[in-house]
Amino acid sequence: MDSITVIYALISVAAVSLISLIGLSVIFFHENALKRFLPYALSLAAGAMLGNAFLHLIPESMSQAPAVVSEFLPDHDDVAQHNNEHDHDHAHEHEGHTHSGPALAVMVLTLVGFFGFFGFDLWLHKLGHCSAHNVVKPVAWLALLSDTLENLSDGIVIGAAYLINIPLGIATTLAVLVHEIPVELGDFAVFTHAGFSRKKALWLNLLSSVSAFVGCIGALIAGSFMGNLVPAVAPIIAGGMIYMAGSTLLPAIKRHAEHANATHHFLCVLTGTGLMALLLLLH
Repeated sequence: MDSITVIYALISVAAVSLISLIGLSVIFFHENALKRFLPYALSLAAGAMLGNAFLHLIPESMSQAPAVVSEFLPDHDDVAQHNNEHDHDHAHEHEGHTHSGPALAVMVLTLVGFFGFFGFDLWLHKLGHCSAHNVVKPVAWLALLSDTLENLSDGIVIGAAYLINIPLGIATTLAVLVHEIPVELGDFAVFTHAGFSRKKALWLNLLSSVSAFVGCIGALIAGSFMGNLVPAVAPIIAGGMIYMAGSTLLPAIKRHAEHANATHHFLCVLTGTGLMALLLLLH
């Protein structure tokens, strides 16, 4: 881990943290204009997250998977020797089966991320139901806790991505940035609805964003000891992004999409994915 990587990672986390002040724009937004803007921001975020998962995180993991899983798979030399005992065509069949081991490991880790985020989501929903009988303000504190944990996760995601390479870190940061805009707008709305002043709501959002630095620095420090296991984090991140886009963002988009603007939402999703595709040029 060199100093350039650390600088890029910290600048990226700072940029993501500044998104917490997006609520400033709400002060100048008319309520109806905000309601029209937010669904399109969600569409763009969903496309960016799916593009990052399928075009960046999973392919990057596939390329480095042999180094990651070599300690856990049977000795490849033994497999190769076994293949040489068969005819040429049969050997090719076994070779393909051998190479599927690392790919399978990446898919398993992607599922781990998917179900991990699903479990965390269910836990948050359980907390929300337990607090449903309370006054509104505890719901705001629950939102603050959720936002803090999400920012911590964002910091870990960004730090881990930069440990793999800088282009992947930039792509991940952009995906997180696009995703955070509607999230922070939503949190700001919850805080103000719960009785906080707009100024206090902005400070709460900014305070929760500090956890992103904790997550990023923790990932950078841990990465220096993890070695080849660092790329194993990428498919877990990808699984989480696929879950969030598929379970939360896309259903919300469908609820907002009417016949008149469904095409616009679809194009926004494609635009988000297209931005992630353009970032492939950085590799």
